Amino acid sequence: MYLNDEAVLKVENLRVGFGEEEKREVVRNISFQIKKGEVLCLVGESGSGKSVTAFSIMQLFHGTTGMILGGKILVNGTNLAELSEKEMQKRRGNEIAMVFQEPMTSLNPVITIGVQMARAMRLHQKLEKQKVREKSIQLLEKVGIKHAEKTLYAYPHEVSGGMRQRIMIAMAMINKPSLLICDEPTSALDVIVQDQIIKLIKSLCVQEEMAVLFITHDMSVVAQIADQIAVMHHGKIVESDEKKRFCFARKMNIQSVLFAMRWLCRKKKMKNRIFYLIKLMNK
Repeated sequence: MYLNDEAVLKVENLRVGFGEEEKREVVRNISFQIKKGEVLCLVGESGSGKSVTAFSIMQLFHGTTGMILGGKILVNGTNLAELSEKEMQKRRGNEIAMVFQEPMTSLNPVITIGVQMARAMRLHQKLEKQKVREKSIQLLEKVGIKHAEKTLYAYPHEVSGGMRQRIMIAMAMINKPSLLICDEPTSALDVIVQDQIIKLIKSLCVQEEMAVLFITHDMSVVAQIADQIAVMHHGKIVESDEKKRFCFARKMNIQSVLFAMRWLCRKKKMKNRIFYLIKLMNK
């Protein structure tokens, strides 16, 4: 669904490398864009460069040998690749927010959820204590947490995995970001909770008119949430399209392979069938 023709995120020929002296490219000349109210799913096997792409957008290479070697990362027209760390700190959690795979590694285990939400809020907004508390309750209710007021006084280990992920989404939404990055936020959850989180992110994307970059390797999740799909392999985007066209093309390819298998079973000897099938799929 396109609510606005203007791209919130526009990545152009992005190159990222790691290494002390000679940088080894792990993201190679990738380009894509996401508009308001749109979810782009970045898919691919482990090690294909999906998370590195997300960290590049957030500029989270501090303490590593990673760096952007070339290209542009435009968020609302501003090239993040040219900004200093101080300027990026003003945008992280404000204009751009991120939800990570495992919420227990993002939440402080010895601080209550309410205090952590308040700190995130006061970092970018000047609000009174009562206003912060009211807004925190509203956000927790918005992401489907019952007894939101009681949850403010709970510690992360006192709530379920699904609730912790909802809390992370609520914290990401605190300053109404224009871009939300989700790095495999459902992979550690059971199927029922996974479905609930996917529906929540999709509804918030449309309601808040955000652009969402959703990273996953689970095609069942992609089928539920994606508007656009980009496939990464060895640091490159090898294929990208709208979900409807992408899924239709996959369906046609599968039908072709099944037809070929049926034909091979009739026309070729058993020892040659696998060879011909592999040859056909590589065309």
